[in-house]
Amino acid sequence: MTRSIAADQPDRLRLVAIATGGFGLIVTPVLMAAWQAETDWFLIIGRMYFPAYVGSLAGMLYFRSRLRVKPVFWGRVGFWIAFVALFLGLVGDVGTFWSDDSNFSVRSLTTIQATFFPFDLLGAAIAQVGLLYYGLSLVWSNVVRNRFGWWLAGLAAVGLPLSFLHIPSGTIFATTTFWVAAAIWHWSDETSPERA
Repeated sequence: MTRSIAADQPDRLRLVAIATGGFGLIVTPVLMAAWQAETDWFLIIGRMYFPAYVGSLAGMLYFRSRLRVKPVFWGRVGFWIAFVALFLGLVGDVGTFWSDDSNFSVRSLTTIQATFFPFDLLGAAIAQVGLLYYGLSLVWSNVVRNRFGWWLAGLAAVGLPLSFLHIPSGTIFATTTFWVAAAIWHWSDETSPERA
C-alpha cells in the first residue's frame, strides 16, 4: 500500500520542526552570550539563528494538521496572527543578519540592517500575543486537554520577559521550545479531550 504525498506532509513538517527548531534552540543561548559579550563572532552565530523561526513555523503547521476539531474563530485568528508575525520575524532576521557584513553587536546597525530589524523585533512580539490568545482559545474551545493550552499560553507569556536577555531571540526561544516539544511528543494527538 502506497502513501500519498498529502499523507507524508505532516511527517515532513514534524521532522522539519524538530530538526530546525532543535538547532535553533542550541544556537539561541550562544547568540545571547555573543550579544552580551559584544564579540566578533556574533554575526556568524546570528546567521545560524533563522532555523529557530523555521522550526516554530513548521511546528505550528504540524500541530494544526493534527487537530481533529477547530478552535473557536478567534483562536484561529490568533493562530494566523502568530504565524504571519513569525514569518515576518523570519524575514527580518534573515534580512538583518544576511544583508551585509556589519557586526551590530560591536557597531551600530547599518541602514539596510535597520530596515529589517523592526520586522524581526515586532514579529517576535506580535507572535507572542497571538500565541497567548491561541493557547487560551484551545482551552476555551475544549479542543485539547487544558494543560496543553495553558502550556502554550504560559510559554507565550514567558517569551516577552526573555526578550530582555536578547531581542528577539529570547522571545523566540520560548516559542520554539513549545513547538519542538509539541512535534516530538505528538501533543496535539495525545491531548485531545476524547482521549482524556
